[in-house]
Amino acid sequence: MSGSPGWTRTSDTPVNSRMLCQLSYRGSQESLTILRRVLGHVEMGPRGCWLWTGATSNRGYGQVGVAGKIRSTHRVVYELVKGAIPAGLTIDHDCHNHDATCRGGVACFHRLCLNPDHLDAVTDTENKHRAGHGLETPCLRGHLLSGHNLFIKKRGKHLPTRGCRACRAAYQRRRRAIGLVPTAKP
Repeated sequence: MSGSPGWTRTSDTPVNSRMLCQLSYRGSQESLTILRRVLGHVEMGPRGCWLWTGATSNRGYGQVGVAGKIRSTHRVVYELVKGAIPAGLTIDHDCHNHDATCRGGVACFHRLCLNPDHLDAVTDTENKHRAGHGLETPCLRGHLLSGHNLFIKKRGKHLPTRGCRACRAAYQRRRRAIGLVPTAKP
């Protein structure tokens, strides 16, 4: 990757891939190797985002193998550059919060951003508040996901998902019309 983006650490010392060999991230050669491997899969994106081009999860986040485990790339980069993620906190992509054109969800390219300046450790509540979850966000067909039209679907040990009652009712009507779902008994 030519022209690697510059890292900014808490000491405000700019760091780029050519300088990585001179640095000791947490005193570990393994950390340096992981960081080099991650930088090899980064492309510059809009608004200064460093977009991961490697493997992704089904939720749209970058993934990388570290010590035999699959980890989220944004969490790995945060830990390598800024230090351990404090207990009870999650990583927020601050670049997403400033992009009014992004609708979020799995297709959100901000989930691929690895720029440490765009990553903040915040509580889950703060992360959702910053992203506008639970506010009047529309479904894919434009219905507002709020009030009576919003339902929350529990998915076992996975995170719950938000759904649109109007879209679900239309889907059920279509299935009944072709005979896939029995009509209600009298």
